[in-house]
Amino acid sequence: MYSFEGLDGQKTVNDTGAGKSSEKGTLKGNAKIEDGVLKLDGSGDWLDLEWKSDTTDAFLEKSISISFKADSTSGTQVLYEEGATLRGLNVYIKDGNICVSSWNLQNGEAKFGPVVMKTPLPNDGEWHNITLSLDGGDYRKVDGSMMGYLDGEPFPLGSVTKGTELPDGSVRAGDLGGHNGAEIGYASATFIDGKRYGTGAYFKGEIEFVSVLDNAVDENQAKDIFNASKAGDGTESTGSSREYSGIVSKIVDDAQEINNQESINGQNVEKDVSELDSDTTLSSNDDKLTLSDDANTNDLSSISSTDFGDGIDTLIIEDDLIMDFDSLAADAFKNLEV
Repeated sequence: MYSFEGLDGQKTVNDTGAGKSSEKGTLKGNAKIEDGVLKLDGSGDWLDLEWKSDTTDAFLEKSISISFKADSTSGTQVLYEEGATLRGLNVYIKDGNICVSSWNLQNGEAKFGPVVMKTPLPNDGEWHNITLSLDGGDYRKVDGSMMGYLDGEPFPLGSVTKGTELPDGSVRAGDLGGHNGAEIGYASATFIDGKRYGTGAYFKGEIEFVSVLDNAVDENQAKDIFNASKAGDGTESTGSSREYSGIVSKIVDDAQEINNQESINGQNVEKDVSELDSDTTLSSNDDKLTLSDDANTNDLSSISSTDFGDGIDTLIIEDDLIMDFDSLAADAFKNLEV
């Protein structure tokens, strides 16, 4: 997460540790930090993000949230972009609308898009908050979705201009493979309204916060982010970076807790497992090992797949069996089925 509070006059910024952001951002051109916000003049200035390799690896989920004030809503102005013309996502202003977009055009992956959602952005010179939330669904399957939230509210039905609109108003999307870094306030190589766009599209205005999370957010979380920003409190005073950081950290912690619980409940189908510890009743069929719901799962740590003969590489969890994965080793079983 990037906050500019207390950084007046500086030319580099570091992420605060809340969420998953770049290690460092460097101001380019005439970009400046003043009065606790990033100020961009729309003419050759932006914030360049030098990303860690783990941030640009493939991911199933991601959300981008930006608190901003635009001088005007006319023309094309990129607030945020990451990736390039093979895989990526962005947030931009276009002719009076605020837009969110994502795409993966790589053959052999979850190929989709570019998908685009847009909704009117008031040309009022006030603070607003935009959040893009991407839930890519299953790995290499286009069965997920992307949603935009303006000032904590989901884009309304009919906002999808490129792609397949789902019943909740979101757009069908998938996961993204590894891709290039990111820029705030500038387009280096991206898509605008589903069409390739080169460089430029500089943003003119002010930015208070930018958060980059490696999980999707829901409507309640988008509202919490909005309420912690200038757009939410409706003042011109510097917002509370501590409050905003706290909200972002809670979202990350909640997502981690959900992921942990899903693993415990045997729902994470991509998880590598190995040492089954137990006195459980286990049955094998060909190369698959089945653990049924009447098994004793109090101790799952001493049995490995080799105890059931060569070639067993898939563990199947039946029904709603709860088991503790903390003691499972790395790779005795290649697959987990539920």
